[in-house]
Amino acid sequence: MMVEITSRQNPLYKEVKSIISDLQADLIVVEGKKLFLEAVNSSCKLAKIIVDKKNSAEIIKLIDTQLNPEIIYMENDLISSLYTTDSSPTTESPVIAFVARPNWNLNDIIASGKHISCLVDVQDPGNVGTVLRSALAFDTAGIFLLGSCAKPFNTKTIRASAGAVFKLPCIELSDYKTVFAELKNKEYQVVATSSKSSLQLRDLKKGKQLFLFGNEGKGLPEEILNQSDVIVKIPHSKNVESLNLAASANIVFWEMYKKSL
Repeated sequence: MMVEITSRQNPLYKEVKSIISDLQADLIVVEGKKLFLEAVNSSCKLAKIIVDKKNSAEIIKLIDTQLNPEIIYMENDLISSLYTTDSSPTTESPVIAFVARPNWNLNDIIASGKHISCLVDVQDPGNVGTVLRSALAFDTAGIFLLGSCAKPFNTKTIRASAGAVFKLPCIELSDYKTVFAELKNKEYQVVATSSKSSLQLRDLKKGKQLFLFGNEGKGLPEEILNQSDVIVKIPHSKNVESLNLAASANIVFWEMYKKSL
């Protein structure tokens, strides 16, 4: 199905804008050609594609037409007006896609035997996206989100993750105690980080671990910290009081990845 919209006054334009601002739970908005390609290459199911007619041939040849997504034609300036991120792209032909949200399986993550991470009350989409990107780079099995975390498929999170969110299993937890108990039953070690610990990160042995990372300002809540089997610190100079959340996660991921090489 193909539709053309040429004005902001078009009822279909207003409908699309409304859908983007109040997205259904099973859909994701993907903005920009680069992230569109990441979604396509991750086998995400496409529901709608919004593209300028002048660029449509290039975009359509990238997709499996058997999926039969709806194609909506708009001029570039109209497409850019729908972008939700702070700055719409000026160096590429804009495209927006609606894709089905991946359905990740908790048991598959646990069964992988690889390290897993859990973000607790991490509210900045940029931080969540950065952690997702690094986690994928360093072979993390998946990410759990707990509490008041930024949504993994927020457009800002997607952009910060550079599309990693389409490939890395990411699950929002409600009953974390049951999941943590299951992980411990599968011989996972639950690891928290704190500058007050005497055990250093490099002293952790290779194995199955769940790493906990807390809020940007407050860190991990006491009740979550109490779930940990061990607390480690990342040594650094006294020039700074603490490390940024995403920087801490990067160091942890890299340190554990090195042990697998």
